[in-house]
Amino acid sequence: MTTKYDAQLSLGRVQTPTIQLIQTRQEQINHFQPQEYFTLSAHINGAAFKCEQPRNVSDKAELQSLIQQLKGKQAKVVKVNEKHKKSYPQHLFSLTDLQEAA
Repeated sequence: MTTKYDAQLSLGRVQTPTIQLIQTRQEQINHFQPQEYFTLSAHINGAAFKCEQPRNVSDKAELQSLIQQLKGKQAKVVKVNEKHKKSYPQHLFSLTDLQEAA
């Protein structure tokens, strides 16, 4: 590339496909069209519950129909997932990290 175009062009086995991936992703971002959607959740005794397999519904009438079908029905808790998470304190700044943050 450098000799063909008489310029300092930097291309290689890793750089070329990486640039292609970045360019493809940027085109996807540029052509993104936001869409309005609705999700279903239930508030029972002040606690919020979400559907196990949430479905994004773009038609509000379809969601209202589903709400009417479920209204007044009994629900049963089938499974409760509980996770214990540990969080450690962050590491102290190195000089480089401190300079980046500043």
